[in-house]
Amino acid sequence: MNFPEHFASRRAAEQQRELSGTVAATRFGRLAYPYEREGNLFARLRFGLDEHDRVRLEGELRGEIAAVCQRCLKPMIQEVCAPFGMLILNEIPRGTEAATEEEYLVAEQDSLDLMRLLEDELLLALPMVPRHADGTCQTAAPEESASTRANPFQALAALKERRKGSGKAS
Repeated sequence: MNFPEHFASRRAAEQQRELSGTVAATRFGRLAYPYEREGNLFARLRFGLDEHDRVRLEGELRGEIAAVCQRCLKPMIQEVCAPFGMLILNEIPRGTEAATEEEYLVAEQDSLDLMRLLEDELLLALPMVPRHADGTCQTAAPEESASTRANPFQALAALKERRKGSGKAS
């Protein structure tokens, strides 16, 4: 299924609608380096009403995104598995309603921007710094270890010893 840009969330919740299908990564304009906007992600959204007659959205975004490992700078695949849930409200809650511990999204005039919501959830699920798993990067071996590298202070120590031996005070 192709996801529409905007969606009437109240009507979908009253009908307990479920949307699922693939979303092309090219539709996510804010996805940028070190991530690539290629491939598809699978999305599933379930709309319903909670006990207070508020629109409730449960969803999941899964798939793989091409990325550049920031440790070795080689291409990699970043797996995405992002379950999410939230209330869809028409206005910012006030008073006792504001004390809700649930995450919420304000959708004016019951028009929910689905692509922006999915993009937000994707960006929140991705690591800020993509890296291969520890020990799997294809980095070049260091040229020399710290123990074999010459200590620049050894030359100063030798100079100081020579000065002591010649009788000059430092």
